[in-house]
Amino acid sequence: MSSSRFAYTVVLVVVLGVASTVLLESQAGPVTSPSAAYMRGTLHASIPYRAPHAGNGQITLEVLDPEDHVVGRVRREVSVADGKGVWQQQVVLEKPLSTDDLVWHRIRYRFNYAGEEAKALEGTESISEILRTPVLHIIGQQALLAGAPAAVRVVVSDSKNEPITGSGTLRIDVAGQNVYSGKLNARGTSGVQFRVPRL
Repeated sequence: MSSSRFAYTVVLVVVLGVASTVLLESQAGPVTSPSAAYMRGTLHASIPYRAPHAGNGQITLEVLDPEDHVVGRVRREVSVADGKGVWQQQVVLEKPLSTDDLVWHRIRYRFNYAGEEAKALEGTESISEILRTPVLHIIGQQALLAGAPAAVRVVVSDSKNEPITGSGTLRIDVAGQNVYSGKLNARGTSGVQFRVPRL
């Protein structure tokens, strides 16, 4: 009997590509706490604030290593309205770090109104507390039959189990062969049907 008629276990390899803007804008409702995403040596930070009054000024974001050395900095001239708002800035690190190393760092931010010496807004956050990383949930059978149709559902959430919405791409490899490439829907999920390759 041909081995292709027996059920066998395969490894699903899923590669997810999510744009940085998705990671920064994926929280449901208004942003109430700082969050960050890290891609290819750049930290994408989303910092909520409450401005005491409207005006122009300068915001500075710095990434600090465990010894308080600045390893990335950005300064921008910005205008703020009176009340709540959100700063979204990108900080390019001097040297790209692995995520495992980055979580030991902190991000420091401060805002000064133009013509005022005192800092109007400032704070420091541990990156390990605010970093949002994608988590893949693969729902489907583990034993697949060679040559037979199969289906799985892939759900993408962040490390706090909140949905990551927006555009994303998905690729599934079975036994070293690509069986599906496509997009996730706006809710970060996709139901995939494919045919299991024969070995």
